[in-house]
Amino acid sequence: MTAVIDVRPAPEVLDRRAMLADLLRRKAAEQVTRHHLSRGQEALWFLHRSAPDSAAYHVAFAARIVSPLDISALRRSLQALMDRHPLLRASFRLEDGVPVQDIPGYREARLEIVDCAGLTDEELRERVTAAYRRPFDLEAGGLFRASLLERSADDAVLLLTVHHIVYDGWSLWVNLEELKELYAACASGSPLPPPRLAPAYGDHVAAQERLLDSPRGLQLEAFWKERLAGDLPLLDLPADRPRPPSQTFNGASRRVELDRPLSLALKELAQGAGTTPFTLLLAAYQVLLARYSRQDEILVGTPVSGRSDRTFADTVGYFVNPVVMRADLSDDPTFRTFLERCHAGVLEALDHQDYPFPLLVERLKTRRDPSYSPVFQASFVLQKAQRAGSTLELAGGSLDWGGLKLEYYDLPQQEGQFDLELELMEVAGRFTGSFKYNSDLFDPATVGRMADNFAELLRNVVKDADRPVMSIDMLSPAERDWLAQRNPARSVQASANECVHDGFARRAAETPDAVALIFEDREMTYRELDERANRLANYLRARGAGPEILVGLCVERSFEMVVGILGILKAGAAYLPLDPASPPDRLAFIVEDSAASMLLTQAHLLDVVPEVEVETILLDGDWPQIARSPAHRPRSGVGPDNLIYVIYTSGTTGKPKGVQLTHGNVARLFSETRDWYRFGPDDVWTLFHSFAFDVSVWELWGALLHGGRIVIVPYLVSRSPSEFIDLLARHRVTVLNQSPSAFRLFVQAEQRKPLPELTTLRTIIFAGEALDLQSLKPWVARHGDRKPVLVNMYGITETTVHSTFRIVRAEDLVRTRSTIGAPIPDLQIRLLDRHMKPVPIGVAGEIYVGGAGVARGYLNRPHLTAERFLEDGCLEESFGGRLYKSGDLARYLPDGDIEYLGRLDKQVKIRGFRVELGEIEAALCAHPGIAAAIVVASARDGGDIRLIAYIVTRGAGVPDVTALRGQLADRLPEYMVPASFVKIDKLPLTGNGKLDYRSLPEPENLRTGAAPAVPPRDAVEQRLAGLWEKTLKLRPVGMQDDFFKLGGHSMLAVNLMAQVEKEFGRELPISALFRHPTVEQLAQCLREDAEARPWSPLVPIQISGDLPPFFCVAGGGGNVLYFHELAQNMPQDRPFYGLQLRGVDGLAEPLTSVEDIAADCVAAIRQVQPHGPYWIGGHCFGGLVAFEIAQRLDALGEEVALVAILDAPAPVGCQDRLNTICAMDDADWLAKIGSVLSEGTGQDLGIDPDELRTLPLDWQLAYVQERMNDAGLLPPGGGIAQVRGFLKVFVANSKARYAPRDFRPVPIALFQAGEFHADYDYSAAERHGAGLGWHAFSKGGVAVHQVPGNHITMLSGPNAAELARRLAAHLA
Repeated sequence: MTAVIDVRPAPEVLDRRAMLADLLRRKAAEQVTRHHLSRGQEALWFLHRSAPDSAAYHVAFAARIVSPLDISALRRSLQALMDRHPLLRASFRLEDGVPVQDIPGYREARLEIVDCAGLTDEELRERVTAAYRRPFDLEAGGLFRASLLERSADDAVLLLTVHHIVYDGWSLWVNLEELKELYAACASGSPLPPPRLAPAYGDHVAAQERLLDSPRGLQLEAFWKERLAGDLPLLDLPADRPRPPSQTFNGASRRVELDRPLSLALKELAQGAGTTPFTLLLAAYQVLLARYSRQDEILVGTPVSGRSDRTFADTVGYFVNPVVMRADLSDDPTFRTFLERCHAGVLEALDHQDYPFPLLVERLKTRRDPSYSPVFQASFVLQKAQRAGSTLELAGGSLDWGGLKLEYYDLPQQEGQFDLELELMEVAGRFTGSFKYNSDLFDPATVGRMADNFAELLRNVVKDADRPVMSIDMLSPAERDWLAQRNPARSVQASANECVHDGFARRAAETPDAVALIFEDREMTYRELDERANRLANYLRARGAGPEILVGLCVERSFEMVVGILGILKAGAAYLPLDPASPPDRLAFIVEDSAASMLLTQAHLLDVVPEVEVETILLDGDWPQIARSPAHRPRSGVGPDNLIYVIYTSGTTGKPKGVQLTHGNVARLFSETRDWYRFGPDDVWTLFHSFAFDVSVWELWGALLHGGRIVIVPYLVSRSPSEFIDLLARHRVTVLNQSPSAFRLFVQAEQRKPLPELTTLRTIIFAGEALDLQSLKPWVARHGDRKPVLVNMYGITETTVHSTFRIVRAEDLVRTRSTIGAPIPDLQIRLLDRHMKPVPIGVAGEIYVGGAGVARGYLNRPHLTAERFLEDGCLEESFGGRLYKSGDLARYLPDGDIEYLGRLDKQVKIRGFRVELGEIEAALCAHPGIAAAIVVASARDGGDIRLIAYIVTRGAGVPDVTALRGQLADRLPEYMVPASFVKIDKLPLTGNGKLDYRSLPEPENLRTGAAPAVPPRDAVEQRLAGLWEKTLKLRPVGMQDDFFKLGGHSMLAVNLMAQVEKEFGRELPISALFRHPTVEQLAQCLREDAEARPWSPLVPIQISGDLPPFFCVAGGGGNVLYFHELAQNMPQDRPFYGLQLRGVDGLAEPLTSVEDIAADCVAAIRQVQPHGPYWIGGHCFGGLVAFEIAQRLDALGEEVALVAILDAPAPVGCQDRLNTICAMDDADWLAKIGSVLSEGTGQDLGIDPDELRTLPLDWQLAYVQERMNDAGLLPPGGGIAQVRGFLKVFVANSKARYAPRDFRPVPIALFQAGEFHADYDYSAAERHGAGLGWHAFSKGGVAVHQVPGNHITMLSGPNAAELARRLAAHLA
């Protein structure tokens, strides 16, 4: 028998080996090496700081394991993987304001096992997604996470999640191939495969820096600067919600799958064009973005591996680098031509791919906005397996992986990095992937339609690549059907065969005694109106009036106005409304341009009526003659196709143009809307608008065609909302038509003077301009949305007053844009792009209106008519009539509603950002103190566009502008916050009830040219300014200077915010700096919880330098801000700290003795500098405190190198002033403070103690606060508490007595003001020796320097520079 020999180690040997291995691991974990970050890592570190909870930069792999799993083998293989790749063990921290990465020699690879037994597929997916989204802590490390979510022994999901800062897609596939081999070895007990030899990631970092310093690096930089020169367009995709003020990185995904035939066709097309599928798909993606955004220039980022040096092929780390593809489609090239351009662009970009994108962003100095990703907002990725059997092929279904059977598990990841990202991969001969999108901007259905449009675009590209890109169909069949259902073919024949004056005559015959008109205190019945109109008609016909003849009508609001209109129509003619309030030149042009045959007016308007050679008839003065004409109804001889009126509207050339409407246009407006409104004889209307504005057509005939009555609103009443409310109540009006601007004023007045609860008003119809839905909130809150019903009707003069109908409900008021509903039944609304192609749902297109309401055209303007009124045949499909090109933008919403977006010719862009003014107005009106707001874009010298907000306040108060800016900044991107705010009493309106923008006053607070630097106004601003100056290496920094305009970029922002955290003990997110990019704004953020933080006398004014600091005590006012100019002029090698006095912030009582103040200061000084030598100084009263500080430091055994006395007498013989000081009251002290501030700043505060003395103390303080605010001497939000603090400290210090005993002489230098100041006469101190008496207190005599300026001005302007020079010489 053969003996079996057991060669296994004894248990005790195994224990010793395990202990040794554990010891070695612990020792290795303690061996930490520090490394610099690559440029890409720096950018990711910054992004993580901006949104630490976001999963946008998590790289993940998920697969379903459907075979038995050896968990122990998996643990060992994961540990081996981590042991081989140092970056998987990394953690990140700040060191001296710079991020570094620490890599320990060992870190345990943890496998988290989650029991998911019994979970459904959906519940399991929720668990997997939650595990993937769990945030990383970069400082704690553990950036490679493995999770196993088990449902059973042969059903689990393996999830690997790694932070992008140590990983990229290439690294993932490298690791997966490696992990497959390691697991197979561990599971079988075989030796582990040897690690692949690869350089360290640090070698890549070093190589990158060498490249940047080389001529090649300069060449790469020059290439990209040229490629991305000029204004970089921001991608303006149609979003479902307003853009948040800062990027949120919240994302989601929508799957995209192209079938095999289409994928094959795309590859064949690419091959035939001599390019790659990547380039073809990128080109199609750019076309999609251009079509969706209505932009010709598109920037798309696409990541490259960053491993052009193939020696790094097996190195794990963050190498990926985006390159920018810039496309210009302004010439509408064919797709094939565009593809050729893309091919050339891709090759060039790949040749220059090694320049780090984060550095490029920094060097381009583009305008940064935290709500957008820099340079590009859309990304494109195409992945392809590098070799057969690659784990990437798992996307095709299933895979044998190291002895395990894996199935594809779809896990959307890295979502929300950009507004939109298309990520595709080629698997098993077809393209599949997903659209990733920012879920704060887009709804899933929106991106789903976008994906369908992309697929349709590709199908049509394959069919005809020689078609212009803007003409390629991209509507899906389902979308075409959807649009067709909303625009069915309709007859262009008018639905009413009767002329409106015939309809009126019928009503007059039915109810002759019913009241037709009311004006002021008079009424006119249908019989009277009909008879008077008949007489006028017969009179006009006798003078040649008839079909297609224009008769001018220039009258004021009165019975004559309605008689005139009706009489002209009954004569068969058409009326030409001439508003007497219009400028004479405009009236003269209209009469001459229209070739009116005669003119009706009133005697008192003869001076207004233009002097033209047409017959003029006075409806009042000539009425006796007119009244002799027959009262019977004349035969007008007109039908629905004849002209009814010509209304002149503004023209783009500056000359008005006449729009010709027919009887059929007007009559069908009422027959088509009958079922919606059911107007009747019980209705009372107001004729609110000018009869030269087409809404008056709706008001007039809405009443007269249905037997109702119409109240003619006197002009002055139409401009007085309060009187108009009285009119509505008095006449029990049921139908009200308003422009939104007029209704805003109405709502404000109605809040003060409510309509009776049981009002008869049943319908309010909005027309004439875009409706700001949120402006209706106060009305709906009081009256609801049912009675009266609120209706929004979009309309155009050229399509007969109204084109659409939309009932407004309370739930609509959350919208920021006007929704205009569906077209009137006999009209069609087409939304078309610039190439007359229907736009997809949700995409902006120009409104084209077709149907029976379309006007004839423009009077005597054949070319303009042909340009705007398009004949059948302009579209691919026939629509059976003409289309009017409106110049308005709108988009279809998924529910079929139409959202109005504004005028094409009024698109506002601010610094390249497209701005919705209505969105800003809605944000302003959310402020409780604002009743109404209008925002306009104003062009300044040099073409700079600024936003100006005009606000109507509730009550007499004015909102604090700084607080208002802060509120807006919380809701809107920075570029949407107005530059100026102007208070107005009410919104100015035109005669048509629309906003009169020309009447808005010019803002007085817009400055041209560079603004002077605003100095710090409190300790918070002073400390922040010092940090900014240190970070930016720039002096001085003004309180209102923009960090990024001064040269700040993302990494400097990280450095600054780290210093802010260290200085203030409060961590603010990086996004706070983007949203509040000035010292003033950021200081306000820090002040919000200032009371919760311990107060310190130390104020760092200049914090750079390695020499011992100079500590300088404030004078009697206690505030150190006036040291700012002195510190700015001092050498930068020695920090400069101001010592403020307790109580100056108004939050604490002041100390009343020099000794107590000095003790307070010594404690603070020693926290910064524990041991001497100390350099101390002080101005005025602060000089005494500085001397006492020196005494206390000397008593502690510390060396005092110098006490610098800035114009202060020694503590001898000054008691004789005490009686004078004690006789001063609060008004005297406040005036004294005002005098010091006035002299120091050069701004006269104008504070008179005798005037102050007539007021209570709180009112005195409020007055001084207001004067200081006006002079810019208080920070935003500075209140009475600060002024009270100034007063208390100033009085306490002025009354403080100081007589040091048993003092020790110390080195003293005196800097004495060269100019006399009556309030600071220190001549008495000279009786005690030269140097203002300081010789007795000095060691080795006093060095006396006469410096320019008086006691106050020595510290400002050029005098401060000279004082700094002299002081620096003593500190050297």
